[in-house]
Amino acid sequence: MMASKQLFIIIIAALVGLLLPSNVNACINGTDKKFYVEKYGAVGDGKTNDIAAFQTLARDVNANGGGVIVFPQDKVYCISIKDDFSCGHKSRPDDGAMAFNFENCKKVMVDMNGCTIKLMPNHSTKYSFFRFFDCSSFSLSNGTLIGDVVGHDYSPVMYKGKEEKTSHQWGYGVFVYGSKGEIKNMDISRMTGDGIYFTSVRLNDKVYHAKAEISGCEISYCRRNGIGCASSLGFKLYNTRIHHVGDWAKSTEMPVPIVGCKPKAGIDFEYEGKAGDVGDVEISGCSFCNCTDYCIVTSNSSRPETKNFMIVDSDFSGSTVHTNNLTSRGKKEIIDCRFYDAPAFFGDAKVYRCLFEMGVVMNWVSRTSFYDCEFNGILEKLDSKHGCFIAGTNMDKTLFQRCKFKNIKGYNDLTPAFQGFSGYVHPVNIEFDSCEFDNCSFVVSQKNYDSHLSFEGCTLRNGCLIHNMGTEAMLFSNSELYDVDSYVTQNGRFIMDRCKIVQEDETVVRPLVSFGNHSMNQCVVIDKVGITSFAQRQYGVKEYRIEARDSEFQIDNPRNITKGLSLKRGKLLGVKAQEFQGKQQNTDFQ
Repeated sequence: MMASKQLFIIIIAALVGLLLPSNVNACINGTDKKFYVEKYGAVGDGKTNDIAAFQTLARDVNANGGGVIVFPQDKVYCISIKDDFSCGHKSRPDDGAMAFNFENCKKVMVDMNGCTIKLMPNHSTKYSFFRFFDCSSFSLSNGTLIGDVVGHDYSPVMYKGKEEKTSHQWGYGVFVYGSKGEIKNMDISRMTGDGIYFTSVRLNDKVYHAKAEISGCEISYCRRNGIGCASSLGFKLYNTRIHHVGDWAKSTEMPVPIVGCKPKAGIDFEYEGKAGDVGDVEISGCSFCNCTDYCIVTSNSSRPETKNFMIVDSDFSGSTVHTNNLTSRGKKEIIDCRFYDAPAFFGDAKVYRCLFEMGVVMNWVSRTSFYDCEFNGILEKLDSKHGCFIAGTNMDKTLFQRCKFKNIKGYNDLTPAFQGFSGYVHPVNIEFDSCEFDNCSFVVSQKNYDSHLSFEGCTLRNGCLIHNMGTEAMLFSNSELYDVDSYVTQNGRFIMDRCKIVQEDETVVRPLVSFGNHSMNQCVVIDKVGITSFAQRQYGVKEYRIEARDSEFQIDNPRNITKGLSLKRGKLLGVKAQEFQGKQQNTDFQ
């Protein structure tokens, strides 16, 4: 009877094991087994080489199919790795060049408990503190990793009997290779390559997918990238600060000058893994500064593709944000972000409520829609004479809606190539809807570029300048233009529909209303300046060139010459009928 009861219990236990969720099965299978680094002989005195203890522990974790790695509190561990001179010829560092190499595990949990691991200077082209390969679930948290960027030997290496001059760009703090998990509250710095590198991978016709969530981290002073992503099922980055990536001069933080390795980016999306991954990318609450070439780059290698791509509530400073080459099958949005002297190549994106403190020289935009954004330019610095201007290599139907612009203008009003919105060197196709402009300038070139500018419901004031040097007309509707300066070539035209044009500032040397070819419909024109002596002397302007319909003109300056004005069904204030020299039909003189 007792034997039958025991058999019954065994059968029930087996059935329960089959029915339990997979994570509970994992516990039963031992993936919650704890592995204590101190029991493996790790000292943590900041002097002893503890790599052997770490490597032995990792092998035992792998044999167990996973586990929980337990660090004591606030210890400092040193590791000395063996040289791996494989350069870029192998994707995997040699065993001796890794501290913790976790492979084929169901679950690996590492809480560093405030501990630090420091890498002693070496000559290896490739290494990693932590590597996760084919791990179904991993977590790394609460620690500090310090690489050997200072003191590393960057000299050529011998690989298979041949000397190779190499970049030493494969030194990683964390190497996620076909695994899924999270990295949080980590301080990772001074790597010869990337702070974190993760990718999906195809090996022997099998795809090992990567998916990562990174939060609360600081990544700094890495030579190549803060984070490199070659392919993934998804990438989330929250509340993380990435700074000082690439080159640095000698400073208190960096005792010797360091030469970085391209692309020198905060985040580099490469998508080289050929795994076919298309996952969501979300960056939120992050900051990027002092990255030598890019805050974010997507143009370094093969074209990345995501399901949805979003950047929210993040700061970018001092270098380019380049998502132009990244395509999205769903949304591609940048929301509530701040860009400080950070040129933006977004491409096919929608940008909401962002602030652009634009700095000097070129700021690129293309194939992007901007909503409720603010753009402020810095006109001059001691090291630049270009002013602040916006252009694009492919601005197909770029839209600015309810945006505000200030000081987007070239340093020299007479130099068309350096105007604020520049369609001089590259074509631009921009639609401004309900925007406000303060001291901004625009140019469309006479060269063989298909450039277009249109303004709907906009206001231009305080030193704005318009150059139309092309054959296509600039379009204004339901807009107000105050004391706008203008320049046109022989064919340059402005078409204005239901607009208000005011010229009161006599310092404007080429008033819009008298300098250019205009077609007007239902407009109100107040001209207190007329044709300036500069426009007459420099450009030979002697009269209006305006064809207006259902419009009202108020001309208060006797220097105006009305011979070139053609007005149908309008009002003309300030000029007597007998003084009018142009053409009129059903016009009311008052």
